Amino acid sequence: MQKQSFWTINKLIVLLALVTYFILLMELRVEHMDEFGDHWQAWIPLVYSAIMIAIGVWGLWFWKKAGRKVLFWAFAVSIVVGLLGVWFHEKGKPWNSITVIAQAWQAPIVKKHKQEGDKTKLHPEAVKNKDKKKKKKPKPPLAPLSFAGIGLLGMLACWRTETPVV
Repeated sequence: MQKQSFWTINKLIVLLALVTYFILLMELRVEHMDEFGDHWQAWIPLVYSAIMIAIGVWGLWFWKKAGRKVLFWAFAVSIVVGLLGVWFHEKGKPWNSITVIAQAWQAPIVKKHKQEGDKTKLHPEAVKNKDKKKKKKPKPPLAPLSFAGIGLLGMLACWRTETPVV
């Protein structure tokens, strides 16, 4: 008789999702650094990621008791966090993100032209704001949907009983 392994495909997917939350926690700490004092909403993905990592470790440990069900609903909250993030990034007008993305795909990738022999210089439009006060970087409109994607993946992993690792 073989001893059944603790790890199943479902648990490995949940572990991968938890690692992703950890990476997002580190990345968002840097990306939202300028926003923490001005906008309380910037804390939502950080706090959620930290809580999700803790719930995830607990859920994996108590998988057969209540862990799988708790994780399912915790991952469902991730979808809400992602949708709220899109809402906040676009200041309550999420449909604007479609326009921003369309404009990005229509813009030239690099604005360069050749001058004075072989020397390549940037196009004047590309450097027109160089001496002006730096503007804030625009918020990536759909980046918060990464939380929704991780949430869906986690929910699928917690939906049914385990698939054993072969």
